[in-house]
Amino acid sequence: VDIIVATIAFGMGIDKPDVRLIIHHTFSKTLEGYYQEIGRAGRDGFSSDCVLFYSWGDKRKHEFFIKQIMDEFAQKKSMDQLRKIMDYCEYTSCRRKYILRYFGENFQEDNCKGCDICLNLQEIKGEGDKKLFFEKVKENISYDKSLFEELRVLRKQIANEKNFPAFVIFGDVSLREMASYFPKNNEEFLRIKGVGEQKLNDYGELFLEAINNYVKENDIDAMGIPRKEKKKSKTRFLSKNYQKTKEMILKKISIEEIAGIHGFKERRIIYHIEKLLEGGENIDINYLIPSKERFESIKSAFEEFGTKLLAPIYNYFNGEFSYDEIRLVRMAIKLKNEDVEKDDKENNSKIDYHQRLEEIKEEFPNAYESWDEDEDNKLKRLFSKNVPIQALTKIFKRQPSAIRSRLRKFGVL
Repeated sequence: VDIIVATIAFGMGIDKPDVRLIIHHTFSKTLEGYYQEIGRAGRDGFSSDCVLFYSWGDKRKHEFFIKQIMDEFAQKKSMDQLRKIMDYCEYTSCRRKYILRYFGENFQEDNCKGCDICLNLQEIKGEGDKKLFFEKVKENISYDKSLFEELRVLRKQIANEKNFPAFVIFGDVSLREMASYFPKNNEEFLRIKGVGEQKLNDYGELFLEAINNYVKENDIDAMGIPRKEKKKSKTRFLSKNYQKTKEMILKKISIEEIAGIHGFKERRIIYHIEKLLEGGENIDINYLIPSKERFESIKSAFEEFGTKLLAPIYNYFNGEFSYDEIRLVRMAIKLKNEDVEKDDKENNSKIDYHQRLEEIKEEFPNAYESWDEDEDNKLKRLFSKNVPIQALTKIFKRQPSAIRSRLRKFGVL
């Protein structure tokens, strides 16, 4: 699907990782709503564009409906939310800094290199008094766009044959690396991000054939793919605060307590732990990891999107998991991967997504399918009658975790 069109029910069923453009024909009612909606873009970690049209006529329309609210407190709250979203639209400094500050985060950079203000974009007048901002496309990696498109077509064909989502075959990250380095053989193909032994066996021949044919037809002198060297442990002197955090972690004191003793926010303690591990300090964080169910959910998302960025994971779950939880799980995954490499380098292959997907679908035919309004209403009705989760999984043919996640979204679990 090249175009996804959404109504006011923006989030319904939009679960693709590679949405590249979101256009708002008017602003959302709240900054919370707008933040969630633009979070649908770029969940695979690549840059995406968000364009917002707005006018003061839109503001007057919203004000009209807000004034119909009978409850005085609710009306005042809605008017305040409207004022905040309008302030965002009319803001003349970094928009990223504004929206992150609104949600309690402190963005330190002077230039986010992403919003229209920081990019010094040209403002073009559109229809009426609406405004449209255009960004220059910035690519993270230089790649052959023609080959990239050929590989996307090949990926789509394979996905259609197997009835899988395209990103399960290879993500755009992998295709861009292929179109940048032009791998010639199995060894080089394995160095592409997102390629393991299983995917090499399943798709290596098809993709290598397409790449090699393209190289010959276009007389391209392919560069070798650089080998990724393992980072050396950093030996450094620990500051007093870091040393204190390390000692408390060794005693298995909770993050909340450590933060209280330091007089810091919990997020800063998470940062301490991350830096201690990066520095090669031998500490056990297993006691800090979320419950098994939450850990597995976050881990599965990292397997899909990679571990480089946290935002795609946070947005994928619509904020169900905090950044602190996500960061802790990432630390645990990295530690486990390092242990696996030490024990057996040959055992570091990727998960067989397809087999897993087939197994899940066999037991739960509706797994990973979008929920419709009738299902939502039925779920709420049955849960209110104390129908157990296990019974609901059979009725809706979905995994227990999916049922619980949906109920949490409704605020009833």
